[in-house]
Amino acid sequence: MSYPQIIINTRAGVRFVKEMDIVACKADGNYTTLLLQDGKRHTISKKLKDIEIQLSKIFFRIHHSHMVNLEHLVSMKNGHDLKVILSEGSELEVSKRRKGEFLTLFKRL
Repeated sequence: MSYPQIIINTRAGVRFVKEMDIVACKADGNYTTLLLQDGKRHTISKKLKDIEIQLSKIFFRIHHSHMVNLEHLVSMKNGHDLKVILSEGSELEVSKRRKGEFLTLFKRL
């Protein structure tokens, strides 16, 4: 079976990362850090909005600077702020602006 991939240029060459192995993406200016399920992080020289276009609908932009793979969600904490807990242990806040759309997504599942 073929899975969509992201190409990462490293000092050693080119690495192909399967979309399903990406837990989350974090914006950092003109760069994006990919957090992988094995705990590794790779920073690439693309903006998060460019990565968002490449990735499939299993990813959701929870914040201006974060996008998560919905397949890696473990739980949610709904208090003053909505937070998601990911499979490798990260806890990220869902922005107030995206909270309604995010919760609506789960009502449809």
